[in-house]
Amino acid sequence: MTRAYPITLGLLLVLSAACATEVKVPSSPAPTPETDTLSDTSEPTDGDVGVASETAPEDATAGEAGVSDVPEETSTDGTPPGDATPPGDASTADDVFVPSDGACEPDCEGKTCGSDGCGGICGYCTYPLVCDAEGACVEVCEPQCDGKTCGPDGCGGQCSPGCDESLVCGEDGLCYEAACEPDCNNKVCGDDGCGGDCGLCASPKVCINGGCALGPCGTVDAVGECQGEVAVTCEDLVNLVEDDCDEYEGLKCAYDGWANKFACIDVGPCVPQCEGKVCGSDGCEGTCGACTNGWACELGQCKPEPGGDCGSITGTGKCEGEILIFCSAEKIYMVDCGVTGEDCKWDSGANAFGCL
Repeated sequence: MTRAYPITLGLLLVLSAACATEVKVPSSPAPTPETDTLSDTSEPTDGDVGVASETAPEDATAGEAGVSDVPEETSTDGTPPGDATPPGDASTADDVFVPSDGACEPDCEGKTCGSDGCGGICGYCTYPLVCDAEGACVEVCEPQCDGKTCGPDGCGGQCSPGCDESLVCGEDGLCYEAACEPDCNNKVCGDDGCGGDCGLCASPKVCINGGCALGPCGTVDAVGECQGEVAVTCEDLVNLVEDDCDEYEGLKCAYDGWANKFACIDVGPCVPQCEGKVCGSDGCEGTCGACTNGWACELGQCKPEPGGDCGSITGTGKCEGEILIFCSAEKIYMVDCGVTGEDCKWDSGANAFGCL
């Protein structure tokens, strides 16, 4: 015998919606029969087919009348569907989904002060220290640029406004024209190109092409000498002046102490003048001595010359002012220490005189 079941209006609507709309089952665990029941438990009305209200099959979806969307569900752990793992997330049911809320992570590693990157601070500095860009407490540096237009300010920077490209900054912090570089290569005398000189030649030698050599006066210097009865002197190291004393009655060539040179004077009998002299004329047509080969006679004294015999000069050398004089390979060498900005003095390391 066939039994007749009353069909409620809610069930008819659910069946109609299921036929018209494809129901998408969420990815959350399937509901249990206990939680998935028909929401319409109203009594049948007139005109409804009499069907008893029963539990819906497990694959059926219950919903409110007139609603075509998937009805709200309650998960097995009681969490509303909105808090479940979002669709498309690769997390499994065992993973815990932690939403990214953009929280800032303070960073104070290696820092004792300054910002932590999140609106806070990593620490404070006590006066007079201040916090630098790296988060360290450092002393305050006061730039020192008073009266300066260029050069270091003492705090790692430069004083303003600086120098133009054509100028250079001096040690005093002021701009100057580019410094001149003296050029004394292969020169022992003469102009260094910057208003100075590369050295001086011992009289009577003069500087010729950067080297010391006898000039127009030969060996005669400003004091001069007597060549017979002719008084010979050299003016300005280039003009040889001769005065023949035989042209003057009663005058002879002799040293004139008042004029500090040889001249035609009334001396009576000639008396040689060699006191304190080891070379040069004696004033009476004789000499007070001769210098070692290669040495020059200057004011009655023998002066060493580069390339001359060593004489009394040894390898240890000696200093005459800033001129270093020493002997090597039986020849004299002379070096002007002042050219390189050094001083001629004793070098204890080398056990000899040198430029230091």
